[in-house]
Amino acid sequence: MRVISGKARGIKLDTLEGINTRPTTDRVKESLFSSIQFDIRNSKILDLFSGSGALGIESASRGASEVILIEQNKKCKAIIESNIKKTKLTNIKLYVKDAFDYLTETNEKFDVVLLDPPYNNKLEIKAIEYILDRNILNENGLIVIERDKNDKIKFDFDGLELIKEKKYGNTVIVLLRRNVWK
Repeated sequence: MRVISGKARGIKLDTLEGINTRPTTDRVKESLFSSIQFDIRNSKILDLFSGSGALGIESASRGASEVILIEQNKKCKAIIESNIKKTKLTNIKLYVKDAFDYLTETNEKFDVVLLDPPYNNKLEIKAIEYILDRNILNENGLIVIERDKNDKIKFDFDGLELIKEKKYGNTVIVLLRRNVWK
């Protein structure tokens, strides 16, 4: 796994060994970021359930103004810190805490929220509910969800419009745009 584009392009990222994390493949990451490239530059990004930090780091490399990584796993913390150090990106902050604790406590607002939680737990639904209830997503902001192809979740929320849903092997990427006029 590597950084696909931007300031840290080509840098190989570390991942946590084992089955508890599933790093986004370069192919999926490349396709995803080509879909959202105009939403990233100069934007404030929140990467919940960060894992190795690859999606947030990719965003930072591509010119996001600030990236907040949230990961509660202390083993992942070391991997993320190593990856941030390797890339020499300075627009990233890492918080080691539960995603829902962060969503409950934060007063920050974001342009893009990246959700890649453990599969088949419906954590993305719970996260979206928190994001909407706490008004964390800016007007016209984007929520990006990575989910398992067998997880048949319907993303039907007032104020969010389904922009894209695309399958890549066992992974599905869903893009939702905040629409305040609905």
